[in-house]
Amino acid sequence: MRLSEAAKRLGPARLTGEPECDRITPRPTRVLAADGTEAYRYPKSDVIQKMASFEEINEHFSTTDYYGNKKYLFSGRMKDLPLEHQKAIAEGVLYVQETFKKRPLPSTIRIQKTATVNEKSVAGYYDARNLKIVISETTNKAEAELYLTVVHEMIHHYDRYGDEAEYCVGYAIKELQKTINPNTRTAYAYADIQAMLGSLAGRSSNKKDEVLAYAIEKNMDVKKGNSTLTEIIVRYFYERNGAK
Repeated sequence: MRLSEAAKRLGPARLTGEPECDRITPRPTRVLAADGTEAYRYPKSDVIQKMASFEEINEHFSTTDYYGNKKYLFSGRMKDLPLEHQKAIAEGVLYVQETFKKRPLPSTIRIQKTATVNEKSVAGYYDARNLKIVISETTNKAEAELYLTVVHEMIHHYDRYGDEAEYCVGYAIKELQKTINPNTRTAYAYADIQAMLGSLAGRSSNKKDEVLAYAIEKNMDVKKGNSTLTEIIVRYFYERNGAK
């Protein structure tokens, strides 16, 4: 199994809490390119792309408990999706597994026709209490959309206590405050940093776990480019959590 191109771009590690709660972290909807095509592509691994059925994909990510009972990761409408969309979902899980230190998988990744949080349609969300990821089939209409949404929610699961988000985002902000802004030729001001946070995570910019998840996702989207803030957050996270 090979690492995704996004992980390769980050390179190897070089740098020598929030308590768990019942929060549900929503994933806002996406927008495709103006011409209706995918706005981004995603890396594809040999191991997933060779699979020929939902059963094969689900078997690959299955686990066995202490009593010998087998547990499957994917549920809901995933079996009814086109095989290429199923593979995109599996690639998102594989990316996090291969790129970062080992963590237990979520209890389930469920595909639903729609996903809602507070009566609003979202692309996906992470249920921290039940360690469950829910992905909207309706909102994620393209393979790459499914892939990035799964990665985003997997990052929430990976850092479900919020410790890494707190550290990486906090230190990235401190580093920016000592970094020269090429536009003003002075260190980034508080207003500059707040604007960067808002550009990255929108209304969720005050939540460090959302900022982290968006930074990881944005780093893989080569067409949109990355902000200085994004690059610093991802660098810290990868250097602390990169697979060895």
